[in-house]
Amino acid sequence: MNKDLNEYINKTSKKVYKKTTKEITKKEANLNKKILLLVISILCVLISSYTSTNNLKKEKNNNDLSFKKIPANVIRVVDGDTINVRFKEELDDGNIYKVRLIGIDTPESKHIDKSKNTKEGQIAYEYTKKMLEGKDIILEFDIAPKDKYGRFLAYVYLENELYNKHLLDIGYAKIMTIQPNSKYVEIFKKAQKEARENNRGFWKNNKKETKWIEDLK
Repeated sequence: MNKDLNEYINKTSKKVYKKTTKEITKKEANLNKKILLLVISILCVLISSYTSTNNLKKEKNNNDLSFKKIPANVIRVVDGDTINVRFKEELDDGNIYKVRLIGIDTPESKHIDKSKNTKEGQIAYEYTKKMLEGKDIILEFDIAPKDKYGRFLAYVYLENELYNKHLLDIGYAKIMTIQPNSKYVEIFKKAQKEARENNRGFWKNNKKETKWIEDLK
């Protein structure tokens, strides 16, 4: 009888153990699943919050650029009056941005319509490439920091010299004022007048020698 009782107890104990083990395993699995879902939910909230904050920060920075001076590095020169830069310090997000020089216009050199490209444009492009590419510069923004194409608009300083004006001084650019960005328009007018009167650069002989040069009233 003792033998039968012992066998019964052993069998019952094994059944209880298996049942308990299954229940514990099931509970652990459910708990792990809940923990995993919780972790994923927290990560999603954190990522969403970071993205929103970062976008708001970028948007705020872009909207607050008026009249500010920001350091940048010239990654590539696109043409005589357009460059690709990477911002430094607080605006450095690792991205490359296109910047159009305010208040001036150089002859075309990289236009999609090749008939608009000129030898003067190539000269201006090569000159700006030599002067700016790879260099650290300061960008000064006017009232409107961007144009309708999404390009940044800025005055470029190279070693404390206003490069926009420099291109006018040597006759490689002419004035192109687009409101509301006109902070240095009077300085630019004077620089262009002197370059033209002294036949500098593309104003040589003060004639309409290219498609770019035209009478300025």
